[in-house]
Amino acid sequence: MVDGRALYGDGQLIGSGPSSPGCETVSICGASKFLCIAETSTLNKLDQTYANIQQILVSALQDYDTNVIPTTVLPFSPIAPLTKCP
Repeated sequence: MVDGRALYGDGQLIGSGPSSPGCETVSICGASKFLCIAETSTLNKLDQTYANIQQILVSALQDYDTNVIPTTVLPFSPIAPLTKCP
């Protein structure tokens, strides 16, 4: 919790999260969780969702692997998972 708002957790806590812009549902090790990343402000890209951020990183790493690094270096993509499941 941050400032009395739940920003991550099990579904029963989502009501404690911010109502605007809202939260996203994510699967963590097969369990459904919620994650509140985006803010209402567009300043410094604070309005980006977790899905937006993840897609930007995936695309950037793929682009970097294709266009920048030499073939003798290990690629940076795919992006590492958010969690490591047992």
